[in-house]
Amino acid sequence: MKPPRHLSLLFFALMYVLTLDAYASDRAVAETNGSVGANYIEGGSVGTSISVNTPVADYLGLTFGVSFLDTDFARFYTASSGLFVRDMSIGHVGLFAGLGEVDAKASPVIDSTSTDYGVRGAYYLNTSFDIFASRSNSRARANGFSAHVNLGSVGLGWFASPDVRVALLAGLLDQSDRYVATILFQPTLFGGKASFGIAYADGSGVDSQFAVAFVYYFGPAKTLMKRFREDLFY
Repeated sequence: MKPPRHLSLLFFALMYVLTLDAYASDRAVAETNGSVGANYIEGGSVGTSISVNTPVADYLGLTFGVSFLDTDFARFYTASSGLFVRDMSIGHVGLFAGLGEVDAKASPVIDSTSTDYGVRGAYYLNTSFDIFASRSNSRARANGFSAHVNLGSVGLGWFASPDVRVALLAGLLDQSDRYVATILFQPTLFGGKASFGIAYADGSGVDSQFAVAFVYYFGPAKTLMKRFREDLFY
C-alpha cells in the first residue's frame, strides 16, 4: 500500500531542507541537521521516522518530520512540523501541528484521518536537568464521525552524563494516569552520531509496554546533551 500523497510530498520537502546551508548569529538550531530512526514496540509493532531541524532566523527554528507505524490492526502515517524560539542557555518554546492517516487492517475496514496542534517547550534548569511540557488538541475523523481529545504532559529530564539521558513523563488531561520512562544512550560506536533508547509506558486502563529505538543523526557529531540543547524541539 502506498503512503498518503501528502506524506510523500513532505518527504521530498524534508530532503530539500536538509541540503540548505542555513546559519544565524543567535540560533535556535545550531545548524541544519536531521535524523532517521527505527523503533520496535512490545507486541510486534514496528516504525520508522525521518526528521529535519533548521534555523530560519535569529532565535527561530523550524522542524519537519514524517513517521510510519505498522501494528497488528492498522498502519499509521504521520506528518508534523513545528516553529519555535530558543535561547540555548534558557530553553525553548514553540507551536506544532500534524496530520495523520490510519489504514485499518480489520474487516470491515474503517480508515480515519486526524489533525493535531499545540504548544510545547522546555526549560533548562542547568547543564544536567530540564523540565519539558506540552499541550495539544487532537481530532480524529472516520466514516462521518469525529472524536476530540485534549492531550497534555509534563516531564523531567536528567543527563546522567553528556551522552546518557533519563526522562520521566506524566500525562495530563485525557492522558492522565499515563506515565513514560525513557533512557537514551549515545555510544562512541558510531562516532557520536547515533543513539539507542528504551522506554516503558504504563497507566490505568492501558497495558504496560516496552519499546526500543535507534536513531542515526545527520550533521556534526556532538554529545546527546548538545543535541537536546542546540538542535531538537521536544
